[in-house]
Amino acid sequence: MTEPHAESASRSAANTVRDQVSFVRARRGGFETLTLVAEPWTDRPGAAHLSLAQILRRYGAGYPARRACPTSRHFVRQGERPVRFARDPMISRLSSLASATEAATVNSIRVELADTRAMIRFEPEWSDLVTRSLEPNVFFDPAFALPLLQHDGFARPPVFLLAWQEDGTVSRGRLAGLLPVMLPPRARLFGPGFVRGFQNKQIALGAPLLDETCGMEAFDAMLTELSARDSGLNGMILSEIPADGPFFTAWRAYCAETGRSIAILGEHQRAVLFRRPRDRAGNVISLPKAKRRKELRRKGRRLGELGKLSYRSAATVAEVRVAVEQFLALESNGWKGRRQTSLLSSPSLATFTRTMTRLLAYEGRCRIDSLELDGKPVAMGILLTAGKRAFFWKTAFDENFAHLSPGVQFVHALTQAQAEGRHDMTDSCAVPDHPMIDHIWPDRLAMGEYIIELCVSSSSPGRFAAAMRAELARRRLRQMLHSGVHMLPRKAVFEARVALARLNFLRRRVVLFLKNRIARSFDGAGKSEG
Repeated sequence: MTEPHAESASRSAANTVRDQVSFVRARRGGFETLTLVAEPWTDRPGAAHLSLAQILRRYGAGYPARRACPTSRHFVRQGERPVRFARDPMISRLSSLASATEAATVNSIRVELADTRAMIRFEPEWSDLVTRSLEPNVFFDPAFALPLLQHDGFARPPVFLLAWQEDGTVSRGRLAGLLPVMLPPRARLFGPGFVRGFQNKQIALGAPLLDETCGMEAFDAMLTELSARDSGLNGMILSEIPADGPFFTAWRAYCAETGRSIAILGEHQRAVLFRRPRDRAGNVISLPKAKRRKELRRKGRRLGELGKLSYRSAATVAEVRVAVEQFLALESNGWKGRRQTSLLSSPSLATFTRTMTRLLAYEGRCRIDSLELDGKPVAMGILLTAGKRAFFWKTAFDENFAHLSPGVQFVHALTQAQAEGRHDMTDSCAVPDHPMIDHIWPDRLAMGEYIIELCVSSSSPGRFAAAMRAELARRRLRQMLHSGVHMLPRKAVFEARVALARLNFLRRRVVLFLKNRIARSFDGAGKSEG
């Protein structure tokens, strides 16, 4: 096909894809199938020479719009069969025609696994990928992830999946994808193995860093590489993934092209704040009930009677250095300090917080806001930014003023401040059904936990379905054991935990003793040979 004919075919193919994509359900061989159905749509500038996944990413996968795949968010509920995306002939034809002119420019993608020490060497390429990522994720930024891995103790640290796009200019190529994962042990006693996205209490988003232009191809290459390394792996589990975010929307479309399967393990709603104009009273949002608004204004007046009330933001490196120490002390003096869950209760977490906030402050992506009474903070919050999104990472308040709700007063002041900022969305990073922020921020973000198929073959549907059922059974068993432990007397639970801790301590001592004996024996053998 000559170049003019390829260009016209690509344009006609792109013009037959619509931003409203529907799914047709069917039963084929006892397996529930979803098939993408593309309908004609009006021409949009720049739609030519794009694949189906790129069209959905560009025109129907952004916040807060939810236009792409509106009916496909709930793939499989717990206990049902996993969904198999069928390869539709129409989609295959559209994809091949739309990428006909760019097939010569797309280079091969090479995948490798690297540990934390190797990632320090790749920090420049890593930082460059953050600036062109499909979905911004500050928690996988090197300024956040590297200090966390270096200072927080991990029994099994994660490994990083790196996808390099070979362009011939540098030895390794251009970094097109990055995802930290936890690999299962080779010797698996219970059922099939799953690769799991890296999870930590300090991480509130699990979307991988993928290049805007070839991110889906890079992610597909990651899955293929994992399947080739270990044939016993059946899927990848990713948690804290926005169900309508750019990454998952584009991946759903890509699965329709490649025939991969996706199963859902669970979903929940998280409070977020989209940028909106102020109302006539000058507020961004107001509490739904008049009684609650009146009570909050009364407490605000009483708090102001105790001294001069002010709202301050620390954004420079010097200001953040001082503000983070105030935040650590304020959090430690509250209920988190009494429960030993504050950042200052763990020296490693305190060091991580200091390092991370200063590194991000150097780039202008960390802000610590505070509600102050006569210059002394009564409530504070740490905000991290990535692209057009802000993440309300941590908050703390002075419990001496708990009867005046300083934390709620601070969140209201923060909400008004975010209206004047440049961020399209502020993520609360809160747990589902949070008792405080869910009543203040009206917007919600659907978060999900998904299993993605690794290997696509003739026997993969049944194998993937069996693996998903085994994972659901394992989770139900763990939930039953957890519920049974809570029914036991507290004294028995405490004694059992003490016994397990002693056994673990003895195990570590024995392992250390054996390692020292082996090392001494090797040293003695080396000296005798010398």
